[in-house]
Amino acid sequence: KVVNGRLPGATIAFDVLTNQFSPKARQAFANEGAPMQWIVPTDQDWQEFGLSVQQEWVVTQQKMERWQALGFDPAQLQRSRGNVITLAQLGKQ
Repeated sequence: KVVNGRLPGATIAFDVLTNQFSPKARQAFANEGAPMQWIVPTDQDWQEFGLSVQQEWVVTQQKMERWQALGFDPAQLQRSRGNVITLAQLGKQ
């Protein structure tokens, strides 16, 4: 458990890769010696770690014009949840 009785109610923010994060990108990271060690399958899995999610943002759904300029399909990005910024509280369920 993340909390273990310490810092109850503290707010944290972190960047999370979900199972939808590109397998090709995960392989590229692994090839460089930085394998993805921890993937969160669903939002509900946070509760197992003593975290209560307050807000989330999908990285590829922010600043769509930037992603479009890089050649990404906007419709596909809107369906994606591969890289998520999460704001959560410790120990407050």
